Amino acid sequence: MSADKSVDALSAAVRAFAQEREWGTYHDPKNLVMALAAEVGELAALLRWVPNSESDRFAAVPSSRQQLANEIGDVGIVLFSLCDRLGIDLRQAIEDKLRLNAANYPADIARGHAERPEAPNCELATPESAVDAAADFGVDIDQLRASLKLTPEERIARLDENAEFVRELRRVNPTTGCRRS
Repeated sequence: MSADKSVDALSAAVRAFAQEREWGTYHDPKNLVMALAAEVGELAALLRWVPNSESDRFAAVPSSRQQLANEIGDVGIVLFSLCDRLGIDLRQAIEDKLRLNAANYPADIARGHAERPEAPNCELATPESAVDAAADFGVDIDQLRASLKLTPEERIARLDENAEFVRELRRVNPTTGCRRS
């Protein structure tokens, strides 16, 4: 296969492969998700007991690299099959998720941290503090309330418009309600 084969062409090839074998009845969303988990498990098993400090060296060994490539291929095939079955454009899903991740993990806040930074002694965020934060950034509160009624696609489109405001809101941990410094 060509190195520059498009996502659409790869998806079509995976679909044709399954159709030639009449596997469609087995490729319902639940089974495909379970197959995806199994294939990711096989990939993880290759590296399970490799020390972190040795994992790059392990992956560079030709036989290990080939095993990893085979399992990554299996993961990709099942992922393409799942997207095809659900009617999800993989490229669009990745692009949308990257935009959301950019809002959830702003580089200036997340840089150098494996997890979202947590402040142990933090002020509890309240709806009023969210309104205050919105006002600090000149966001119209009525417009903010209206945006909560938007579809996910409409919200993504507005992220660029309100990027600074989103960065400020992401400083609040949604689980604990604590504001990060």
